[in-house]
Amino acid sequence: MRTVKISLLAAFVIGLFSLIGCSKSSSSTPASTSDSVYSSGWLTIAMTLSIDGNGDSTYTETFTNSAITAAVVDYGVVLSYLGYVQTVGTGTDTSSEQALEFNTLTNYQIGSVTITSFPGDAGGYGDLSTASTGLLYRYVIVPGTVLATTKLTPQQLKSMNYTEVTKLLGTVTKKATPTTF
Repeated sequence: MRTVKISLLAAFVIGLFSLIGCSKSSSSTPASTSDSVYSSGWLTIAMTLSIDGNGDSTYTETFTNSAITAAVVDYGVVLSYLGYVQTVGTGTDTSSEQALEFNTLTNYQIGSVTITSFPGDAGGYGDLSTASTGLLYRYVIVPGTVLATTKLTPQQLKSMNYTEVTKLLGTVTKKATPTTF
C-alpha cells in the first residue's frame, strides 16, 4: 500500500509540474506589434501638383500610417510598389519601385510615406494619379528587428518584388484599408 501512495504522489507531482512548467511561444507570432511587417494593400493614387518659387513642378501624395515609427525610420525600411489592374486574367500585376527609382522618389518619416514624381520633361512620369494612369500604390513597412532576424539589408529588399518580399518575410498584416476595384 505504501508503494502505491508513493507512486501516486510522484505521479501527482510530475503532473503538477507539467501543468505549471515552461510554456512555448510560437516563433511565427511576433514578440510585439513593433516586430510586425505591415502592408497597406493597393491604394488609389491622387497626386497633388505643387509649383515651387522657381516655377518647377512636382506631383506628390502622402499616406499616413502610425506603424511607421521612429524605430522603423532609424532601423527599418518602407518598401514601395506601383501596380496596375490587369485587364486579362486575375489579380494585380506589380512593378517594383526599384525599377522606377530614378523617376519617382519615396520619402518616409515618422507616421507617413510620401511619393513624388516630376513632369516628363524633368525625367519623371508626372501625375501618377490612378484616374490618369490606372496605377495603384502599395507600401510595406519592415521593422529593423525583422531586418536583423533575416539578416537582409534594405537594398536587398528593395531589389525584390512584392511577392518575393511577402514570401520571404511571411504573413503580411494589412494595416491600412486598400481601395478595391
